[in-house]
Amino acid sequence: MAGHFAREQQIFGAATPYYGWLYPPLFLFVATPLALLPYPLALIAWQGATFALYLAVIAAILRQPRHQGGAIARLWLPVAAAFPAVFINLGHGQNGFLTAGLLGAALLALPQRPVLSGVLFGLLAYKPQFGLLIPFALLAGAQWRTMIAAGLTVIALAGTTTLAFGPEIWWVFAASTETARKLLLEQGDVGSPHVLDNDLTIVGPAMAFMAASIDARGGALDYEISLMAVAWIAPLLARGIAGASGLPIGLITIVALYGVVMRCATETRTGPVIVATGIAQA
Repeated sequence: MAGHFAREQQIFGAATPYYGWLYPPLFLFVATPLALLPYPLALIAWQGATFALYLAVIAAILRQPRHQGGAIARLWLPVAAAFPAVFINLGHGQNGFLTAGLLGAALLALPQRPVLSGVLFGLLAYKPQFGLLIPFALLAGAQWRTMIAAGLTVIALAGTTTLAFGPEIWWVFAASTETARKLLLEQGDVGSPHVLDNDLTIVGPAMAFMAASIDARGGALDYEISLMAVAWIAPLLARGIAGASGLPIGLITIVALYGVVMRCATETRTGPVIVATGIAQA
């Protein structure tokens, strides 16, 4: 970590604070080729490719209403591209686009292509906090093929990582979790409560699923429109409000949106589109 910090200061200046690397070794398959490029080019390639994935998944989720014309066909691209979480993710150089793209694509593939869905879920193993939630959602839906495919994908990634970087990489990662514990839980350096605004990019595909579902049933209720508007703007305000008051409006908004989605799923029983939205919010 000392070498990592020195490199950060070498690139960005001596006043740069330490930004820890807290990801599992699986993510080195992304970081290693990018590290071979000059930093500005690596950043452009990383954000450009993952942003394209994010937009492509949103477009795929909204495929039917886009082809029907109307407001969604006209506005989906500017609304998705101008989502405040997009600019936060760009500013931080984070992996929110990749996470949102993989999660949205996995949910989109789930009804008809469960094995592909499982592979995409498995690729999300670099975000272990999501890995704790996804199996329970798949278990509740009895998505056995998807669960098996996801598990095999994670095993294959772990094995390939071990072959590529050596088994000691896992011991190094285990040791680094002490830094994560100190920074996130004990010192609260990243912010308390720990709900990062760049991870709110996953709300983008979730709202797209919700919009597609609302369009399919013929229109939205007034409070649904209001709640989606609040969810859209929440990433812009979440960090500032949480820092000033400790109030996690990002988390509160997601819980409220999740509640509405689950109520709709319970009342209408209209199938995987609404249920998938609920999984995304979870």
